[in-house]
Amino acid sequence: MVKSVGHSSELLKILLGNVDKYIQLMDSQANRLSRAYPDKELAVIFSMLSKKILTIGPMSYCDLFASDLGIKCPKEVLVAIGLVCLPITTHDDVVDETPKKRLQLAAFIYAGDIAMLEGLKVLSTKKHTSVAKVLIDAVNQNHYYQQLRVKYLWERKPKTFEDYKVGIKDVPVLVKVGLDCACAIADASHPIRRRVNQFASGYGIALQIIDDIREVDEDRVSGYNSFPLLEGKPFKKSCQELDKQILAAKQALLPKWTKMRSYISRVERVASEIKREVCGA
Repeated sequence: MVKSVGHSSELLKILLGNVDKYIQLMDSQANRLSRAYPDKELAVIFSMLSKKILTIGPMSYCDLFASDLGIKCPKEVLVAIGLVCLPITTHDDVVDETPKKRLQLAAFIYAGDIAMLEGLKVLSTKKHTSVAKVLIDAVNQNHYYQQLRVKYLWERKPKTFEDYKVGIKDVPVLVKVGLDCACAIADASHPIRRRVNQFASGYGIALQIIDDIREVDEDRVSGYNSFPLLEGKPFKKSCQELDKQILAAKQALLPKWTKMRSYISRVERVASEIKREVCGA
């Protein structure tokens, strides 16, 4: 997804709005886990729970979409989503910026795994089996596509935008983590789930394009082969695709999904700023 380190963390509230509730929930869980597993290296990683868009984003998507579907998302579901998503960001950090110290590397791996299992335990005690199933499926799919990202964007160079899209499929899947959980709580129909898929695809790809345009210099050093990096300024094709993906996401939303539309409004503002600054638009 939008990279979980560096500049992208600054976009947390810009893209998601008021996320104080989710930050407080994750701070509480970080403290709990640090007491249950007292190790200073693990504690550092647990503290990331409230700071990463890869944990806070899915919580926000679930909560607001559930509201648009006319239901209230239980607190334990939000907690579970944040915890289960921590290994997405820790594994991402291990792959993208592998720590040189063995102790730190181990902490990334084990803290993420601990958080994931603790999150599933929350759902098992509250008997949210339907949510647990979709959460497990979505996170496993994300891990699978993260592996393909390494294959197609780290080890190779995409020749076309379609090749690039294959390498970033993990992003729409991450967006779907929260949305699918909301659907499970609401027992949503198949037509709604089709709209969810369309929204997640357009919105997720738009997020990744924005991130990759912003971080071309960083990616040039790291060896990550994004489409914007290979295209170069003024990123004409990348900006065209950005507009196209945002429109696709917008068209997927029903008129009554007002809270979900707020995500579109925010990403449109960020996209406009990106295009004004670096795309020459």
